[in-house]
Amino acid sequence: MKIKCEMHCHTIYSGHSSIELTDVISKCKEKGIKVIAITDHNTIEGAILLKAKAPKSLFVIVGEEIRTAQGEITGLFLSKKIEPGQDILDTIKEIRAQGGLVLIPHPYDSLRHETIRREQIVKAADRADFIEVFNSRCLFNRFNKKAFALGKKHKILPIVGSDAHLPSEIGRSINLIEAFDSADTFLKNMKKAVFETKASGILVHLQTAILKRLHRSKNAY
Repeated sequence: MKIKCEMHCHTIYSGHSSIELTDVISKCKEKGIKVIAITDHNTIEGAILLKAKAPKSLFVIVGEEIRTAQGEITGLFLSKKIEPGQDILDTIKEIRAQGGLVLIPHPYDSLRHETIRREQIVKAADRADFIEVFNSRCLFNRFNKKAFALGKKHKILPIVGSDAHLPSEIGRSINLIEAFDSADTFLKNMKKAVFETKASGILVHLQTAILKRLHRSKNAY
C-alpha cells in the first residue's frame, strides 16, 4: 500500500510562512499524509521540533532549503543545520557527509531570485538524487516541464512538492510510495513513485509577499 508524502513544506521558522507546527500535524491528519519533509530556509529548528512532537502516525523528514552562493539546494534526512552562503558543491558534500539526500528545488523558475543559477544547474544535477519536476508554486508550468526534461536527461529521480507556505497549501502536490524506514529505502521506493499535483495560483504569492514584509518590519526593530 502506497503512502502520501509531502516533500516540500515551510513553517514559521522560515520567516515568511504562516504554518505553525500544529497546523502541519492537523493538515496531515486531515489529508491522510503520512510523511512530511520540513524544508525551512537555512534552518532545521522547526523540523527538529516537529519530529519530537508529531504523532507516531506522521513521519517527519528533517530537511533544509539552503541558500548557497549559486542558489538554493535542499538537503533531506539531515541531523545538523548546514550553514548558508557556501559554494553549492561544498553544500552538497555536507549533505552527503550527514548521510542525507540531495534535492534540486524549482530549478528553472526564473521568477525566484533564489533559484540555482543556470550555469550551475548541470553541475548540481550530476550530484543530486532528486529534481523537483513539479512545484505547486511555479506560476508557469513551462518551468516544471524544463525541470522534468533535465531530470530525464541526467537520470535523476523526479519528485514533486507543494512548497507550502500557508496551511491550505499542504498536500497540493503529493508523492505516493511504499512505506520506508530510512533514507536508503526512501530513495529506493521513490523509483516507483506516483504523483498527484495541483498548482497553487497567484494568490498564495501575494499572501507570502505580505508575510515577508511583516517579517522584515518585525526584524527591523
